[in-house]
Amino acid sequence: ARNRAANHQGYDPGTDLEGYPVGYTENSPDVLRGAFKAAFEGTDPKKFEKGPGKIVPSILAAAPNWRVDYKGLSKIKAINKYFRNVTLTHAYVSNYSMGSYQSNPDYIAAPDGFSDIMNIEGTYFIPEFIANSVSFQESFNPLAGINLTWKNGMNSGVNFKKDRNVALNLTNSTLTEIRSWDFTIRSGYTIKDVPLVFKTRSGGQRKFVSNVNITGDFSIRDNVTYNHQLALIETDLSSTNVSERIAGKINYAFKIGADYQLSKNLNVRAFYEHTIDKPWVSTYFRTVRAKFGFTVNYRLTE
Repeated sequence: ARNRAANHQGYDPGTDLEGYPVGYTENSPDVLRGAFKAAFEGTDPKKFEKGPGKIVPSILAAAPNWRVDYKGLSKIKAINKYFRNVTLTHAYVSNYSMGSYQSNPDYIAAPDGFSDIMNIEGTYFIPEFIANSVSFQESFNPLAGINLTWKNGMNSGVNFKKDRNVALNLTNSTLTEIRSWDFTIRSGYTIKDVPLVFKTRSGGQRKFVSNVNITGDFSIRDNVTYNHQLALIETDLSSTNVSERIAGKINYAFKIGADYQLSKNLNVRAFYEHTIDKPWVSTYFRTVRAKFGFTVNYRLTE
């Protein structure tokens, strides 16, 4: 509002009946979008892109993603005695995305770039662009992890991941937040040159020799979805609860499997999986699933 008052002749910010500057209420898409971006980044909301038409942030505002792998521990003699390779891992990825947007056909700009046209309710100036939503996704994948290659042929690792997805719906002024973390322990071992003998119809024998790859994983994953109502309607008594947990569960999973390569194109795998889901909301029930079996994969191409 201060920027419009300084650059748009004839505009007096003043305040409306709810105490907001005229044309910039709590439901204004321009206000919500800029405040959302500033709040997520932890920056000063007064420094976000000013003026009309600034719907796409500058490339200079992009934050770097990174990944760090450290393998120096395997050079320590006490560790090198048991491990062929030790890798410490840390990675971070963040994305800012915007739902489909289009030019507003009702927006008519004055020579200084601003428009005096209000929405139907007369509460805020219509934006130059119509966007459905904006969102941030950030992930520590992993926040901390270690991968070990033992000298006896065994592989193991431990990873801890954290994710957050925050989406702002500009149509109904709601904020959906998904938070999750994941802790995984994995292991694997290869038994080399395991013979497997089958009898043929003619009474003879057919022998296969291949490695047996055994893998096992145990994981705990917590996933919770929150819905935050940004704008309250005084006559709506149900809006007193501005934030609520609408979905989520904690998942425990144990998986083990073994595969055997019968030929260059034929692979056989046996597996067992056991999962437990404990919901965070009363509308869902605790579930336990177990499955086992085997799969046969034949590759047609070389």
